[in-house]
Amino acid sequence: MWEAIGIGVLLVALCAPLLHRPGIFGFLAGHKRVTLVVAHPDDEAMFFWPVLSQLQASGAEISVLCLSTGNFDGLGDLRRREMERSCMQIGVVGEALQILDVAELQDGCRWPAEVVAAKALSFLRKQRATAVLTFDNKGVSGHPNHISTSEGMLRARELAEHDLQFDLFLLKSVALYQKYIGPLSLLMLGASDAAATTNSPTACLTALSAHWSQLVWYRALFALASHYAYVNTFVRHVPERGDAARKKDQLH
Repeated sequence: MWEAIGIGVLLVALCAPLLHRPGIFGFLAGHKRVTLVVAHPDDEAMFFWPVLSQLQASGAEISVLCLSTGNFDGLGDLRRREMERSCMQIGVVGEALQILDVAELQDGCRWPAEVVAAKALSFLRKQRATAVLTFDNKGVSGHPNHISTSEGMLRARELAEHDLQFDLFLLKSVALYQKYIGPLSLLMLGASDAAATTNSPTACLTALSAHWSQLVWYRALFALASHYAYVNTFVRHVPERGDAARKKDQLH
């Protein structure tokens, strides 16, 4: 009996990528200038590769802001170069990629939302993106830097001036039972404001291979079995009606 169940699960896993066409869906589909904001080098490969690969396929202009070099183990310079190689795979080079190294945004501790917002708004003014992607308030893994990135981008959306308006899309953190089911995630998309899917079982691992300093066995396994290697689903942040009024009061 268990052999039959195992074979059944394997067949479903192999067939799942064929049951959902790759692409971008929902409110994100119409955007042609998109910025990704992440906390560390390799976040783009581990968590956002389906949407990045599909944006590239659609011809969208992509830019990436990384808020730190991931220098927790003293490898910041190496990790910066690795991220540059990773982003080259989706055509993000030169001024379209910025990797920060500032005192207030170092790997491992919570970050001030105001600092994140200020750095992000400065980058977004140069890129003129109409859509911004980042983590939700659970940060996929609960990492404090991921959560701080989300909080800072919510603050940036609140403070954005009239000449800098953008849709903010927050990557949905899925439950543990759904996190490591690999291509089966394509059968469990659920409701979302936007989504991106890929049916390539090796795309995420190929992206992560640029980050050699981080490519330990369990990260390689994650890149093959993770929900985020096949599916990105997003909630579109809708600012509260009072945001504009509060911002105006703060400026006076």
